[in-house]
Amino acid sequence: MKKIFKLLCVLLSLCFMLCQFSFIVIAEKDERTSVPLPVIMYHDIIKSSVRRDIYTITPEAFEEDIKWLKNNGYQTVGIQEIIDYVENGAKLPDKPVMLTFDDGHYNNIYYAEPILAKYGMKGVIFVTGEFCDISVKEGVKNPAYSYIFWEEQKRMAESGIWDVENHTYYLHRIGKGYNGIAKLKSESEADYREL
Repeated sequence: MKKIFKLLCVLLSLCFMLCQFSFIVIAEKDERTSVPLPVIMYHDIIKSSVRRDIYTITPEAFEEDIKWLKNNGYQTVGIQEIIDYVENGAKLPDKPVMLTFDDGHYNNIYYAEPILAKYGMKGVIFVTGEFCDISVKEGVKNPAYSYIFWEEQKRMAESGIWDVENHTYYLHRIGKGYNGIAKLKSESEADYREL
């Protein structure tokens, strides 16, 4: 019994020393303080007052937002800058801000892109794949209702103005609401669980 007690004491002491060592190594490696990162989310940017709701903004109001951010020293950051900050200790601007755009509305590039470029800002757009497929099938680029075509996303990603990210393929169309990763009707329970 004494042997077991001694062994446990040694193991606990060893664990304690390892934990302290790990903490010191982490503390020495990462002496940064936390950085507040406001994230501002947009959906539609629309001129028409007919479709305006809490998820839409006019191009003029959007430009006022961007102008205010620029005049107050904010600098936009994208996904890669955040990854580099967290994983590699890269520096962030003194006043970082992330501008996000949900769903991949065509009006985001029609209205927002020139404004972002004008003020040297960038955005992160989260594209819903199904909506893009529908717009491509319709063949219409209309800022009032269509979504970004696939080839535009490649250009956007290369522009330096946009980070193009995935906002799911089918999220907004499943069931009567937002069911996230709900099982498809055609999918077996085993197949659903496997993914």
